[in-house]
Amino acid sequence: MSIKNLGNKLRDIIFIGASLLGVFMIYAGIKGSKYSTTFKINWYMVTLGVLLLVPYVLIILKMKHSVKKSEERRTDRINDLLKFGDKVTVNLDDVIIKTNSYKHQIEIGVGLQSRNEYKQIHQCVILINIPYKEHCITVETHRLMELEKLKMYFAIQGTTTFYIDPDDLDNYYLDLRFLDN
Repeated sequence: MSIKNLGNKLRDIIFIGASLLGVFMIYAGIKGSKYSTTFKINWYMVTLGVLLLVPYVLIILKMKHSVKKSEERRTDRINDLLKFGDKVTVNLDDVIIKTNSYKHQIEIGVGLQSRNEYKQIHQCVILINIPYKEHCITVETHRLMELEKLKMYFAIQGTTTFYIDPDDLDNYYLDLRFLDN
């Protein structure tokens, strides 16, 4: 373990500890007053608890903002490719589909009333080799869908469009939106 990872873990532990301490201080400042004879809220404890929670709230807001910004950038990138990218028609009969099916165990209920149920999970890996100019681009995408259902969608659709940025071959988008219906 490197010193940087150790420092990050130590920072996370201190952050979580300070946040929990803030929650306990707010609780003690409000609920602790019911045992006193004056029944007043201890504002010092509540204020200090809120100050300890402020970094937690700021980090949560920053994370939500960064996720939203990331989704907007992804949408903008796809829209730019749809408008300005080179279009390559892909025959869906030529795709390679690898599948992995397994049973996922789910516990239903609590205590003596609990039971285990098994849900069948079908994971498909779709591999498509797309020739573009003098390059061959391999696209790999994952879908949680039964193999027969996926093949049926591909047979109905027949072809789809592959959008690529001619200046950056790593910037591409394979239009598989018909699978989301």
